[in-house]
Amino acid sequence: MYDTDSGFGLPATGHTFAHNTLHWATEGAPEWSTSLFISLLDNPSFRDEFIQRFAHYTNTVFSDNRVLSTIEEMQAELEPEMQAHIDRWGEPHRSKSGSCMSNV
Repeated sequence: MYDTDSGFGLPATGHTFAHNTLHWATEGAPEWSTSLFISLLDNPSFRDEFIQRFAHYTNTVFSDNRVLSTIEEMQAELEPEMQAHIDRWGEPHRSKSGSCMSNV
């Protein structure tokens, strides 16, 4: 996993959590950026190991419950610091700070 901006729906990416990055990496991305990966998938041993590992991590480390729990833990740790940040930098604007936190 290289870049999770698409997975979290950041506006600059134009993608959401529903973006199928694996499909994109094998069929939609520029060839220069995926040729090595696609060549490796031609090797049956690599392909099988990749599938097994991808499934394992999808069902464990990146499971919905674990990811949400991690986000909630990080939010709880950072939340007390948010007011100090807003007071110092004026961002996010007070009128937007509530919506920012609800987007977490």
